Amino acid sequence: MIGPDLVPAPPGPPMAGMTLWLKRGTYAAGTWPDASGNGFDAVGPGGAGNPTAGALHGHPSPSFDPAQSQYLGVQGTVAQVLNSGVSAGQVWALFVVFSYTGATAFGDASNTPYLIMHDPGILPLWGACVGITGGILDICGYNYEETGSQVLTPDVTVAGPTAALHFMSSFAQGNGAGGSLTTTVDAGANATHVGTAGVVILGGQTIAVGACGNPPVAGHPFYQGLIGELIVYAGPSGGVPLSAPDLAAVNAYLASF
Repeated sequence: MIGPDLVPAPPGPPMAGMTLWLKRGTYAAGTWPDASGNGFDAVGPGGAGNPTAGALHGHPSPSFDPAQSQYLGVQGTVAQVLNSGVSAGQVWALFVVFSYTGATAFGDASNTPYLIMHDPGILPLWGACVGITGGILDICGYNYEETGSQVLTPDVTVAGPTAALHFMSSFAQGNGAGGSLTTTVDAGANATHVGTAGVVILGGQTIAVGACGNPPVAGHPFYQGLIGELIVYAGPSGGVPLSAPDLAAVNAYLASF
């Protein structure tokens, strides 16, 4: 229910355009099944590397311990999850519900934990990252490597308890020169990067939840905390990943967490 038992919770997000859905309350024993129907399950490496089963707002959720190098590998490449290709006009939307309990400073690729990320190369990264600077939670909806410096650019900062339940939505419009991104956290401040020249998404790369790549790339830190839900939509080149009514429906669904 939303609010004081006044409005029934939405049954689920719209399925049109959805490519990946790690649904609330369905994680168990190192496997988070993909409820989109596309088969992109997120699976742990086994043993101590599997996130434990925690609870976020009463929903069984993977709880990640970086000391155990815990992560879940998505069973699909970036190109597959972004709907069978990565083009100059590629559009997508990424939604994540999470609670971050780490104490990592935000900065370059050597100290920024990832909620969802593909393995990096000399070209940019795709996904979401979190960190803390001066007690403020920093979130990247889409972080990219500046050639040579590997500086990751934060999109949104959020004051208040970092371990609280947070909602992130990130919309990419275009891949490469002229591309733009808007990220929103907790329905708060927006930030948009326009004209991100040289940002290129590598379609063949692997994806992980709670780490950088599947298997994780050495030297990149693991996530600490819980992740309650993760949804990805992909749209046609030059289009939008979600219609306005569908976006409103997704937001209403996430608000019921």
